[in-house]
Amino acid sequence: MNSSYNVSSSALHFMNEEFWTGDEICEAVGGHGEKHIGWPQLFEPFLFFEAYKNNLQIDISAKNNDDLVNWKACGTNPMPLNVYFTVPGPAEEAACQ
Repeated sequence: MNSSYNVSSSALHFMNEEFWTGDEICEAVGGHGEKHIGWPQLFEPFLFFEAYKNNLQIDISAKNNDDLVNWKACGTNPMPLNVYFTVPGPAEEAACQ
């Protein structure tokens, strides 16, 4: 999987920083760095929401498998998406173009 596919240059910058941090920890675990550490440091929790104050989380649900397939196709499309949401109610609707 290419983790840097279809991301903005600013997001790629932060991702590269995290990749380098992980690489430095792995080097230290292997004993190649200035100090030798254990694997637990690699798996320490990362306080994502404190490090990055501006973020957007989108939760999508489907009533059946066909709707789920449509949403999955929408979410994996490499083209920019326009997603419209209405307030949930009797005629709740979301569209992907």
